[in-house]
Amino acid sequence: MNPNAALLWFVGFATLLLLFRSWRARPRLWGWFTLSVLVTLVAGGAAWLSPSAAGWVAIAVWGPLIMSPMLLRLMASRALSRRRYTAAARWGRAMALLHPVDHWPALARLMHGLRQAQRGQHRESAETFSALASSPLAGWQARVYQHALNQQWEAIALMGPRLPAAAQSIVLRALGEAGMRDEMIAHFAAMKGFGPDQPAELRMVLAAFTGRPDVVRRLHRTALSRADEASRRFWVATAEQVAGNHSPANAEFALLAQGDDRIIAAAAERRVEQPLESVSLEYEEELASELRQTLQAAWRTTRRDDALATLVRPSPRPARATWALLAVLAAWFTAQALSGGVDNPHTLMRMGAMRAPAADLDGEYWRLLTAGWLHFGWPHWVVNAFGLWIFGRFVESVSGRGRMVAVYLLSGVAAMATWLGLSWGAAEPQAVVGASASVMGLVGATVVLLALRRRSRLGGRRTGMELGFIVVMVGLQAAFDLSVPQSSFIGHVAGFGWGVLLALLLPSRRTGRAPADGT
Repeated sequence: MNPNAALLWFVGFATLLLLFRSWRARPRLWGWFTLSVLVTLVAGGAAWLSPSAAGWVAIAVWGPLIMSPMLLRLMASRALSRRRYTAAARWGRAMALLHPVDHWPALARLMHGLRQAQRGQHRESAETFSALASSPLAGWQARVYQHALNQQWEAIALMGPRLPAAAQSIVLRALGEAGMRDEMIAHFAAMKGFGPDQPAELRMVLAAFTGRPDVVRRLHRTALSRADEASRRFWVATAEQVAGNHSPANAEFALLAQGDDRIIAAAAERRVEQPLESVSLEYEEELASELRQTLQAAWRTTRRDDALATLVRPSPRPARATWALLAVLAAWFTAQALSGGVDNPHTLMRMGAMRAPAADLDGEYWRLLTAGWLHFGWPHWVVNAFGLWIFGRFVESVSGRGRMVAVYLLSGVAAMATWLGLSWGAAEPQAVVGASASVMGLVGATVVLLALRRRSRLGGRRTGMELGFIVVMVGLQAAFDLSVPQSSFIGHVAGFGWGVLLALLLPSRRTGRAPADGT
């Protein structure tokens, strides 16, 4: 693999994707749009003036202008989702320094306001949120947070229809806090854009205010396992209180009220002073038919949260098989380096590279397996390891460890055999190495699992977006293969095809048959 060409294709794809997303965003993100155009022009100019160094020039520009602030935004968002507001504020300041446009400084100040509130600096946080109320991007968040900190839940409930999808968990909470349970369930059922598998956080709020501590605990063991301990305890105690178990709930709230997180502490104190109304044991049975069916569908979804993993957020359970395969890839690559070099053709042939025509094999068909563990240079290894990490974890979380390993190994071997068969009469000796065919097998399996989920109407818009992303990625991979002679177009297409076939043939983890609903 030519690292320069690979980098140029990668930067081109990433930049065009950002260009498209920044244009479609509302409000439009002109800062990102301008940077995308700039990087595209620089990469195009470098490809025209110095093709042999264009990829390195493109990555040198793309890294500090786009990748670095994006990584900082990711770190800030991750800290924010785990209620680590001090860390989020720190990452937010750094990202605003690197990208001081598109309202990112306002987002950084929003995180700072949450940090102040968590520390008990209520006057300071109120001032911070008031100053942000007119921001196009952070304004609605500042107003919602200020209402929530002041326990003005009715105001948030009234804002609900005007708020974006990202605010729906707090809208549900506002309805629950205001005692409007039937309206909360109806709002949950009416939300668009998520599909029947509403995000776990929404189902957790629904379970807490309908007195289902068992569902809240299950969600925190699975989809919400990364939530902080104080939040987990607060929501379990809330569900216990609504279920009528006042003694353990109030004892937990009393402990939380003494904690360092003053946002949780204030909410816990309110629970003790103004307990939520309990529901009867027959609450769900007494609901109207549509509301009862909504709750039952939400609980069914919770029981199969692992099957609703996404590419970005697979199952929180450790992906042991994926990490084991990555360890084997690393071990083989290290062995290559110690045995004569990672880009030494003689070392690759000695260690098991696949070669054609078949007459040259001399019966060494074990190369069908060993070739998939070897790589020609570190960029080749890094790209395949990254692909295995993304798609391996997803397939493992949905189909199970054994099935993921089977798809990975069998699609790789079958793709090598396909390449060998199609190269049977080759006039010149050929060789091929790499885990690309196996990774493309996982991509094919991912497409099948997402398509089955979409057919059964699980996953909603999110599944469609992930399918669209993979289709674009596969198309770009094919274009790259056809334009770079060192890349094996046949091997990649064969790996993808075998992955699709194996995903359809291998039984589902739960049913013992081919998955009919992506589980």
